[in-house]
Amino acid sequence: MSKFASTAVLDGSLNIVGSATRMVAVNGQPATYAAADAGRLAEAALSGGDFTLAAGDISGRKVSIAAKTGLSVIAAGTADHVALLDTVGSRLLYVTTCPAQALVTGGQVSIAGWSIEIGAPVRSQTRRRLTHGRRPPNRRPRAGFGRAGIWTGRDLDGLEFGRGGTIRDDLFEGSIGDDRLRR
Repeated sequence: MSKFASTAVLDGSLNIVGSATRMVAVNGQPATYAAADAGRLAEAALSGGDFTLAAGDISGRKVSIAAKTGLSVIAAGTADHVALLDTVGSRLLYVTTCPAQALVTGGQVSIAGWSIEIGAPVRSQTRRRLTHGRRPPNRRPRAGFGRAGIWTGRDLDGLEFGRGGTIRDDLFEGSIGDDRLRR
């Protein structure tokens, strides 16, 4: 089965990012707006023209953020993250890493253009299903029969099972009341 997300859904998230009014260079990943605002080493004002929505490079959609050059360094430190802030709503919208750069108060720094991409949904590669079939060769089961002959266990992904019917995934198969493992 296919999965689908309208570009309006993907663009909705990217439009929120595009509402950022300030881009700041910070040391360490800020967890809140207050931390990003207090820890800023350099900053640039942003407007709607600094954001461009387009098709993603791989899939889905992306928003590109314009480069900012000649930014004044307002505090000394090592910039290793860039954060997008909404100063009107006091919101931390997005944080990403950048190459670490030592900044000196009074100096200048530039932030290259960059993008945020939201990929189109894809079908899961996990093939777990309730059905009959054979498990792949050379795979040992990690389960067994528990109390009252109920097939119980945990697969390699940590999914617990044991409620009726025939259970099959890529590792094993068995059924309630069955006293053997089919190979």
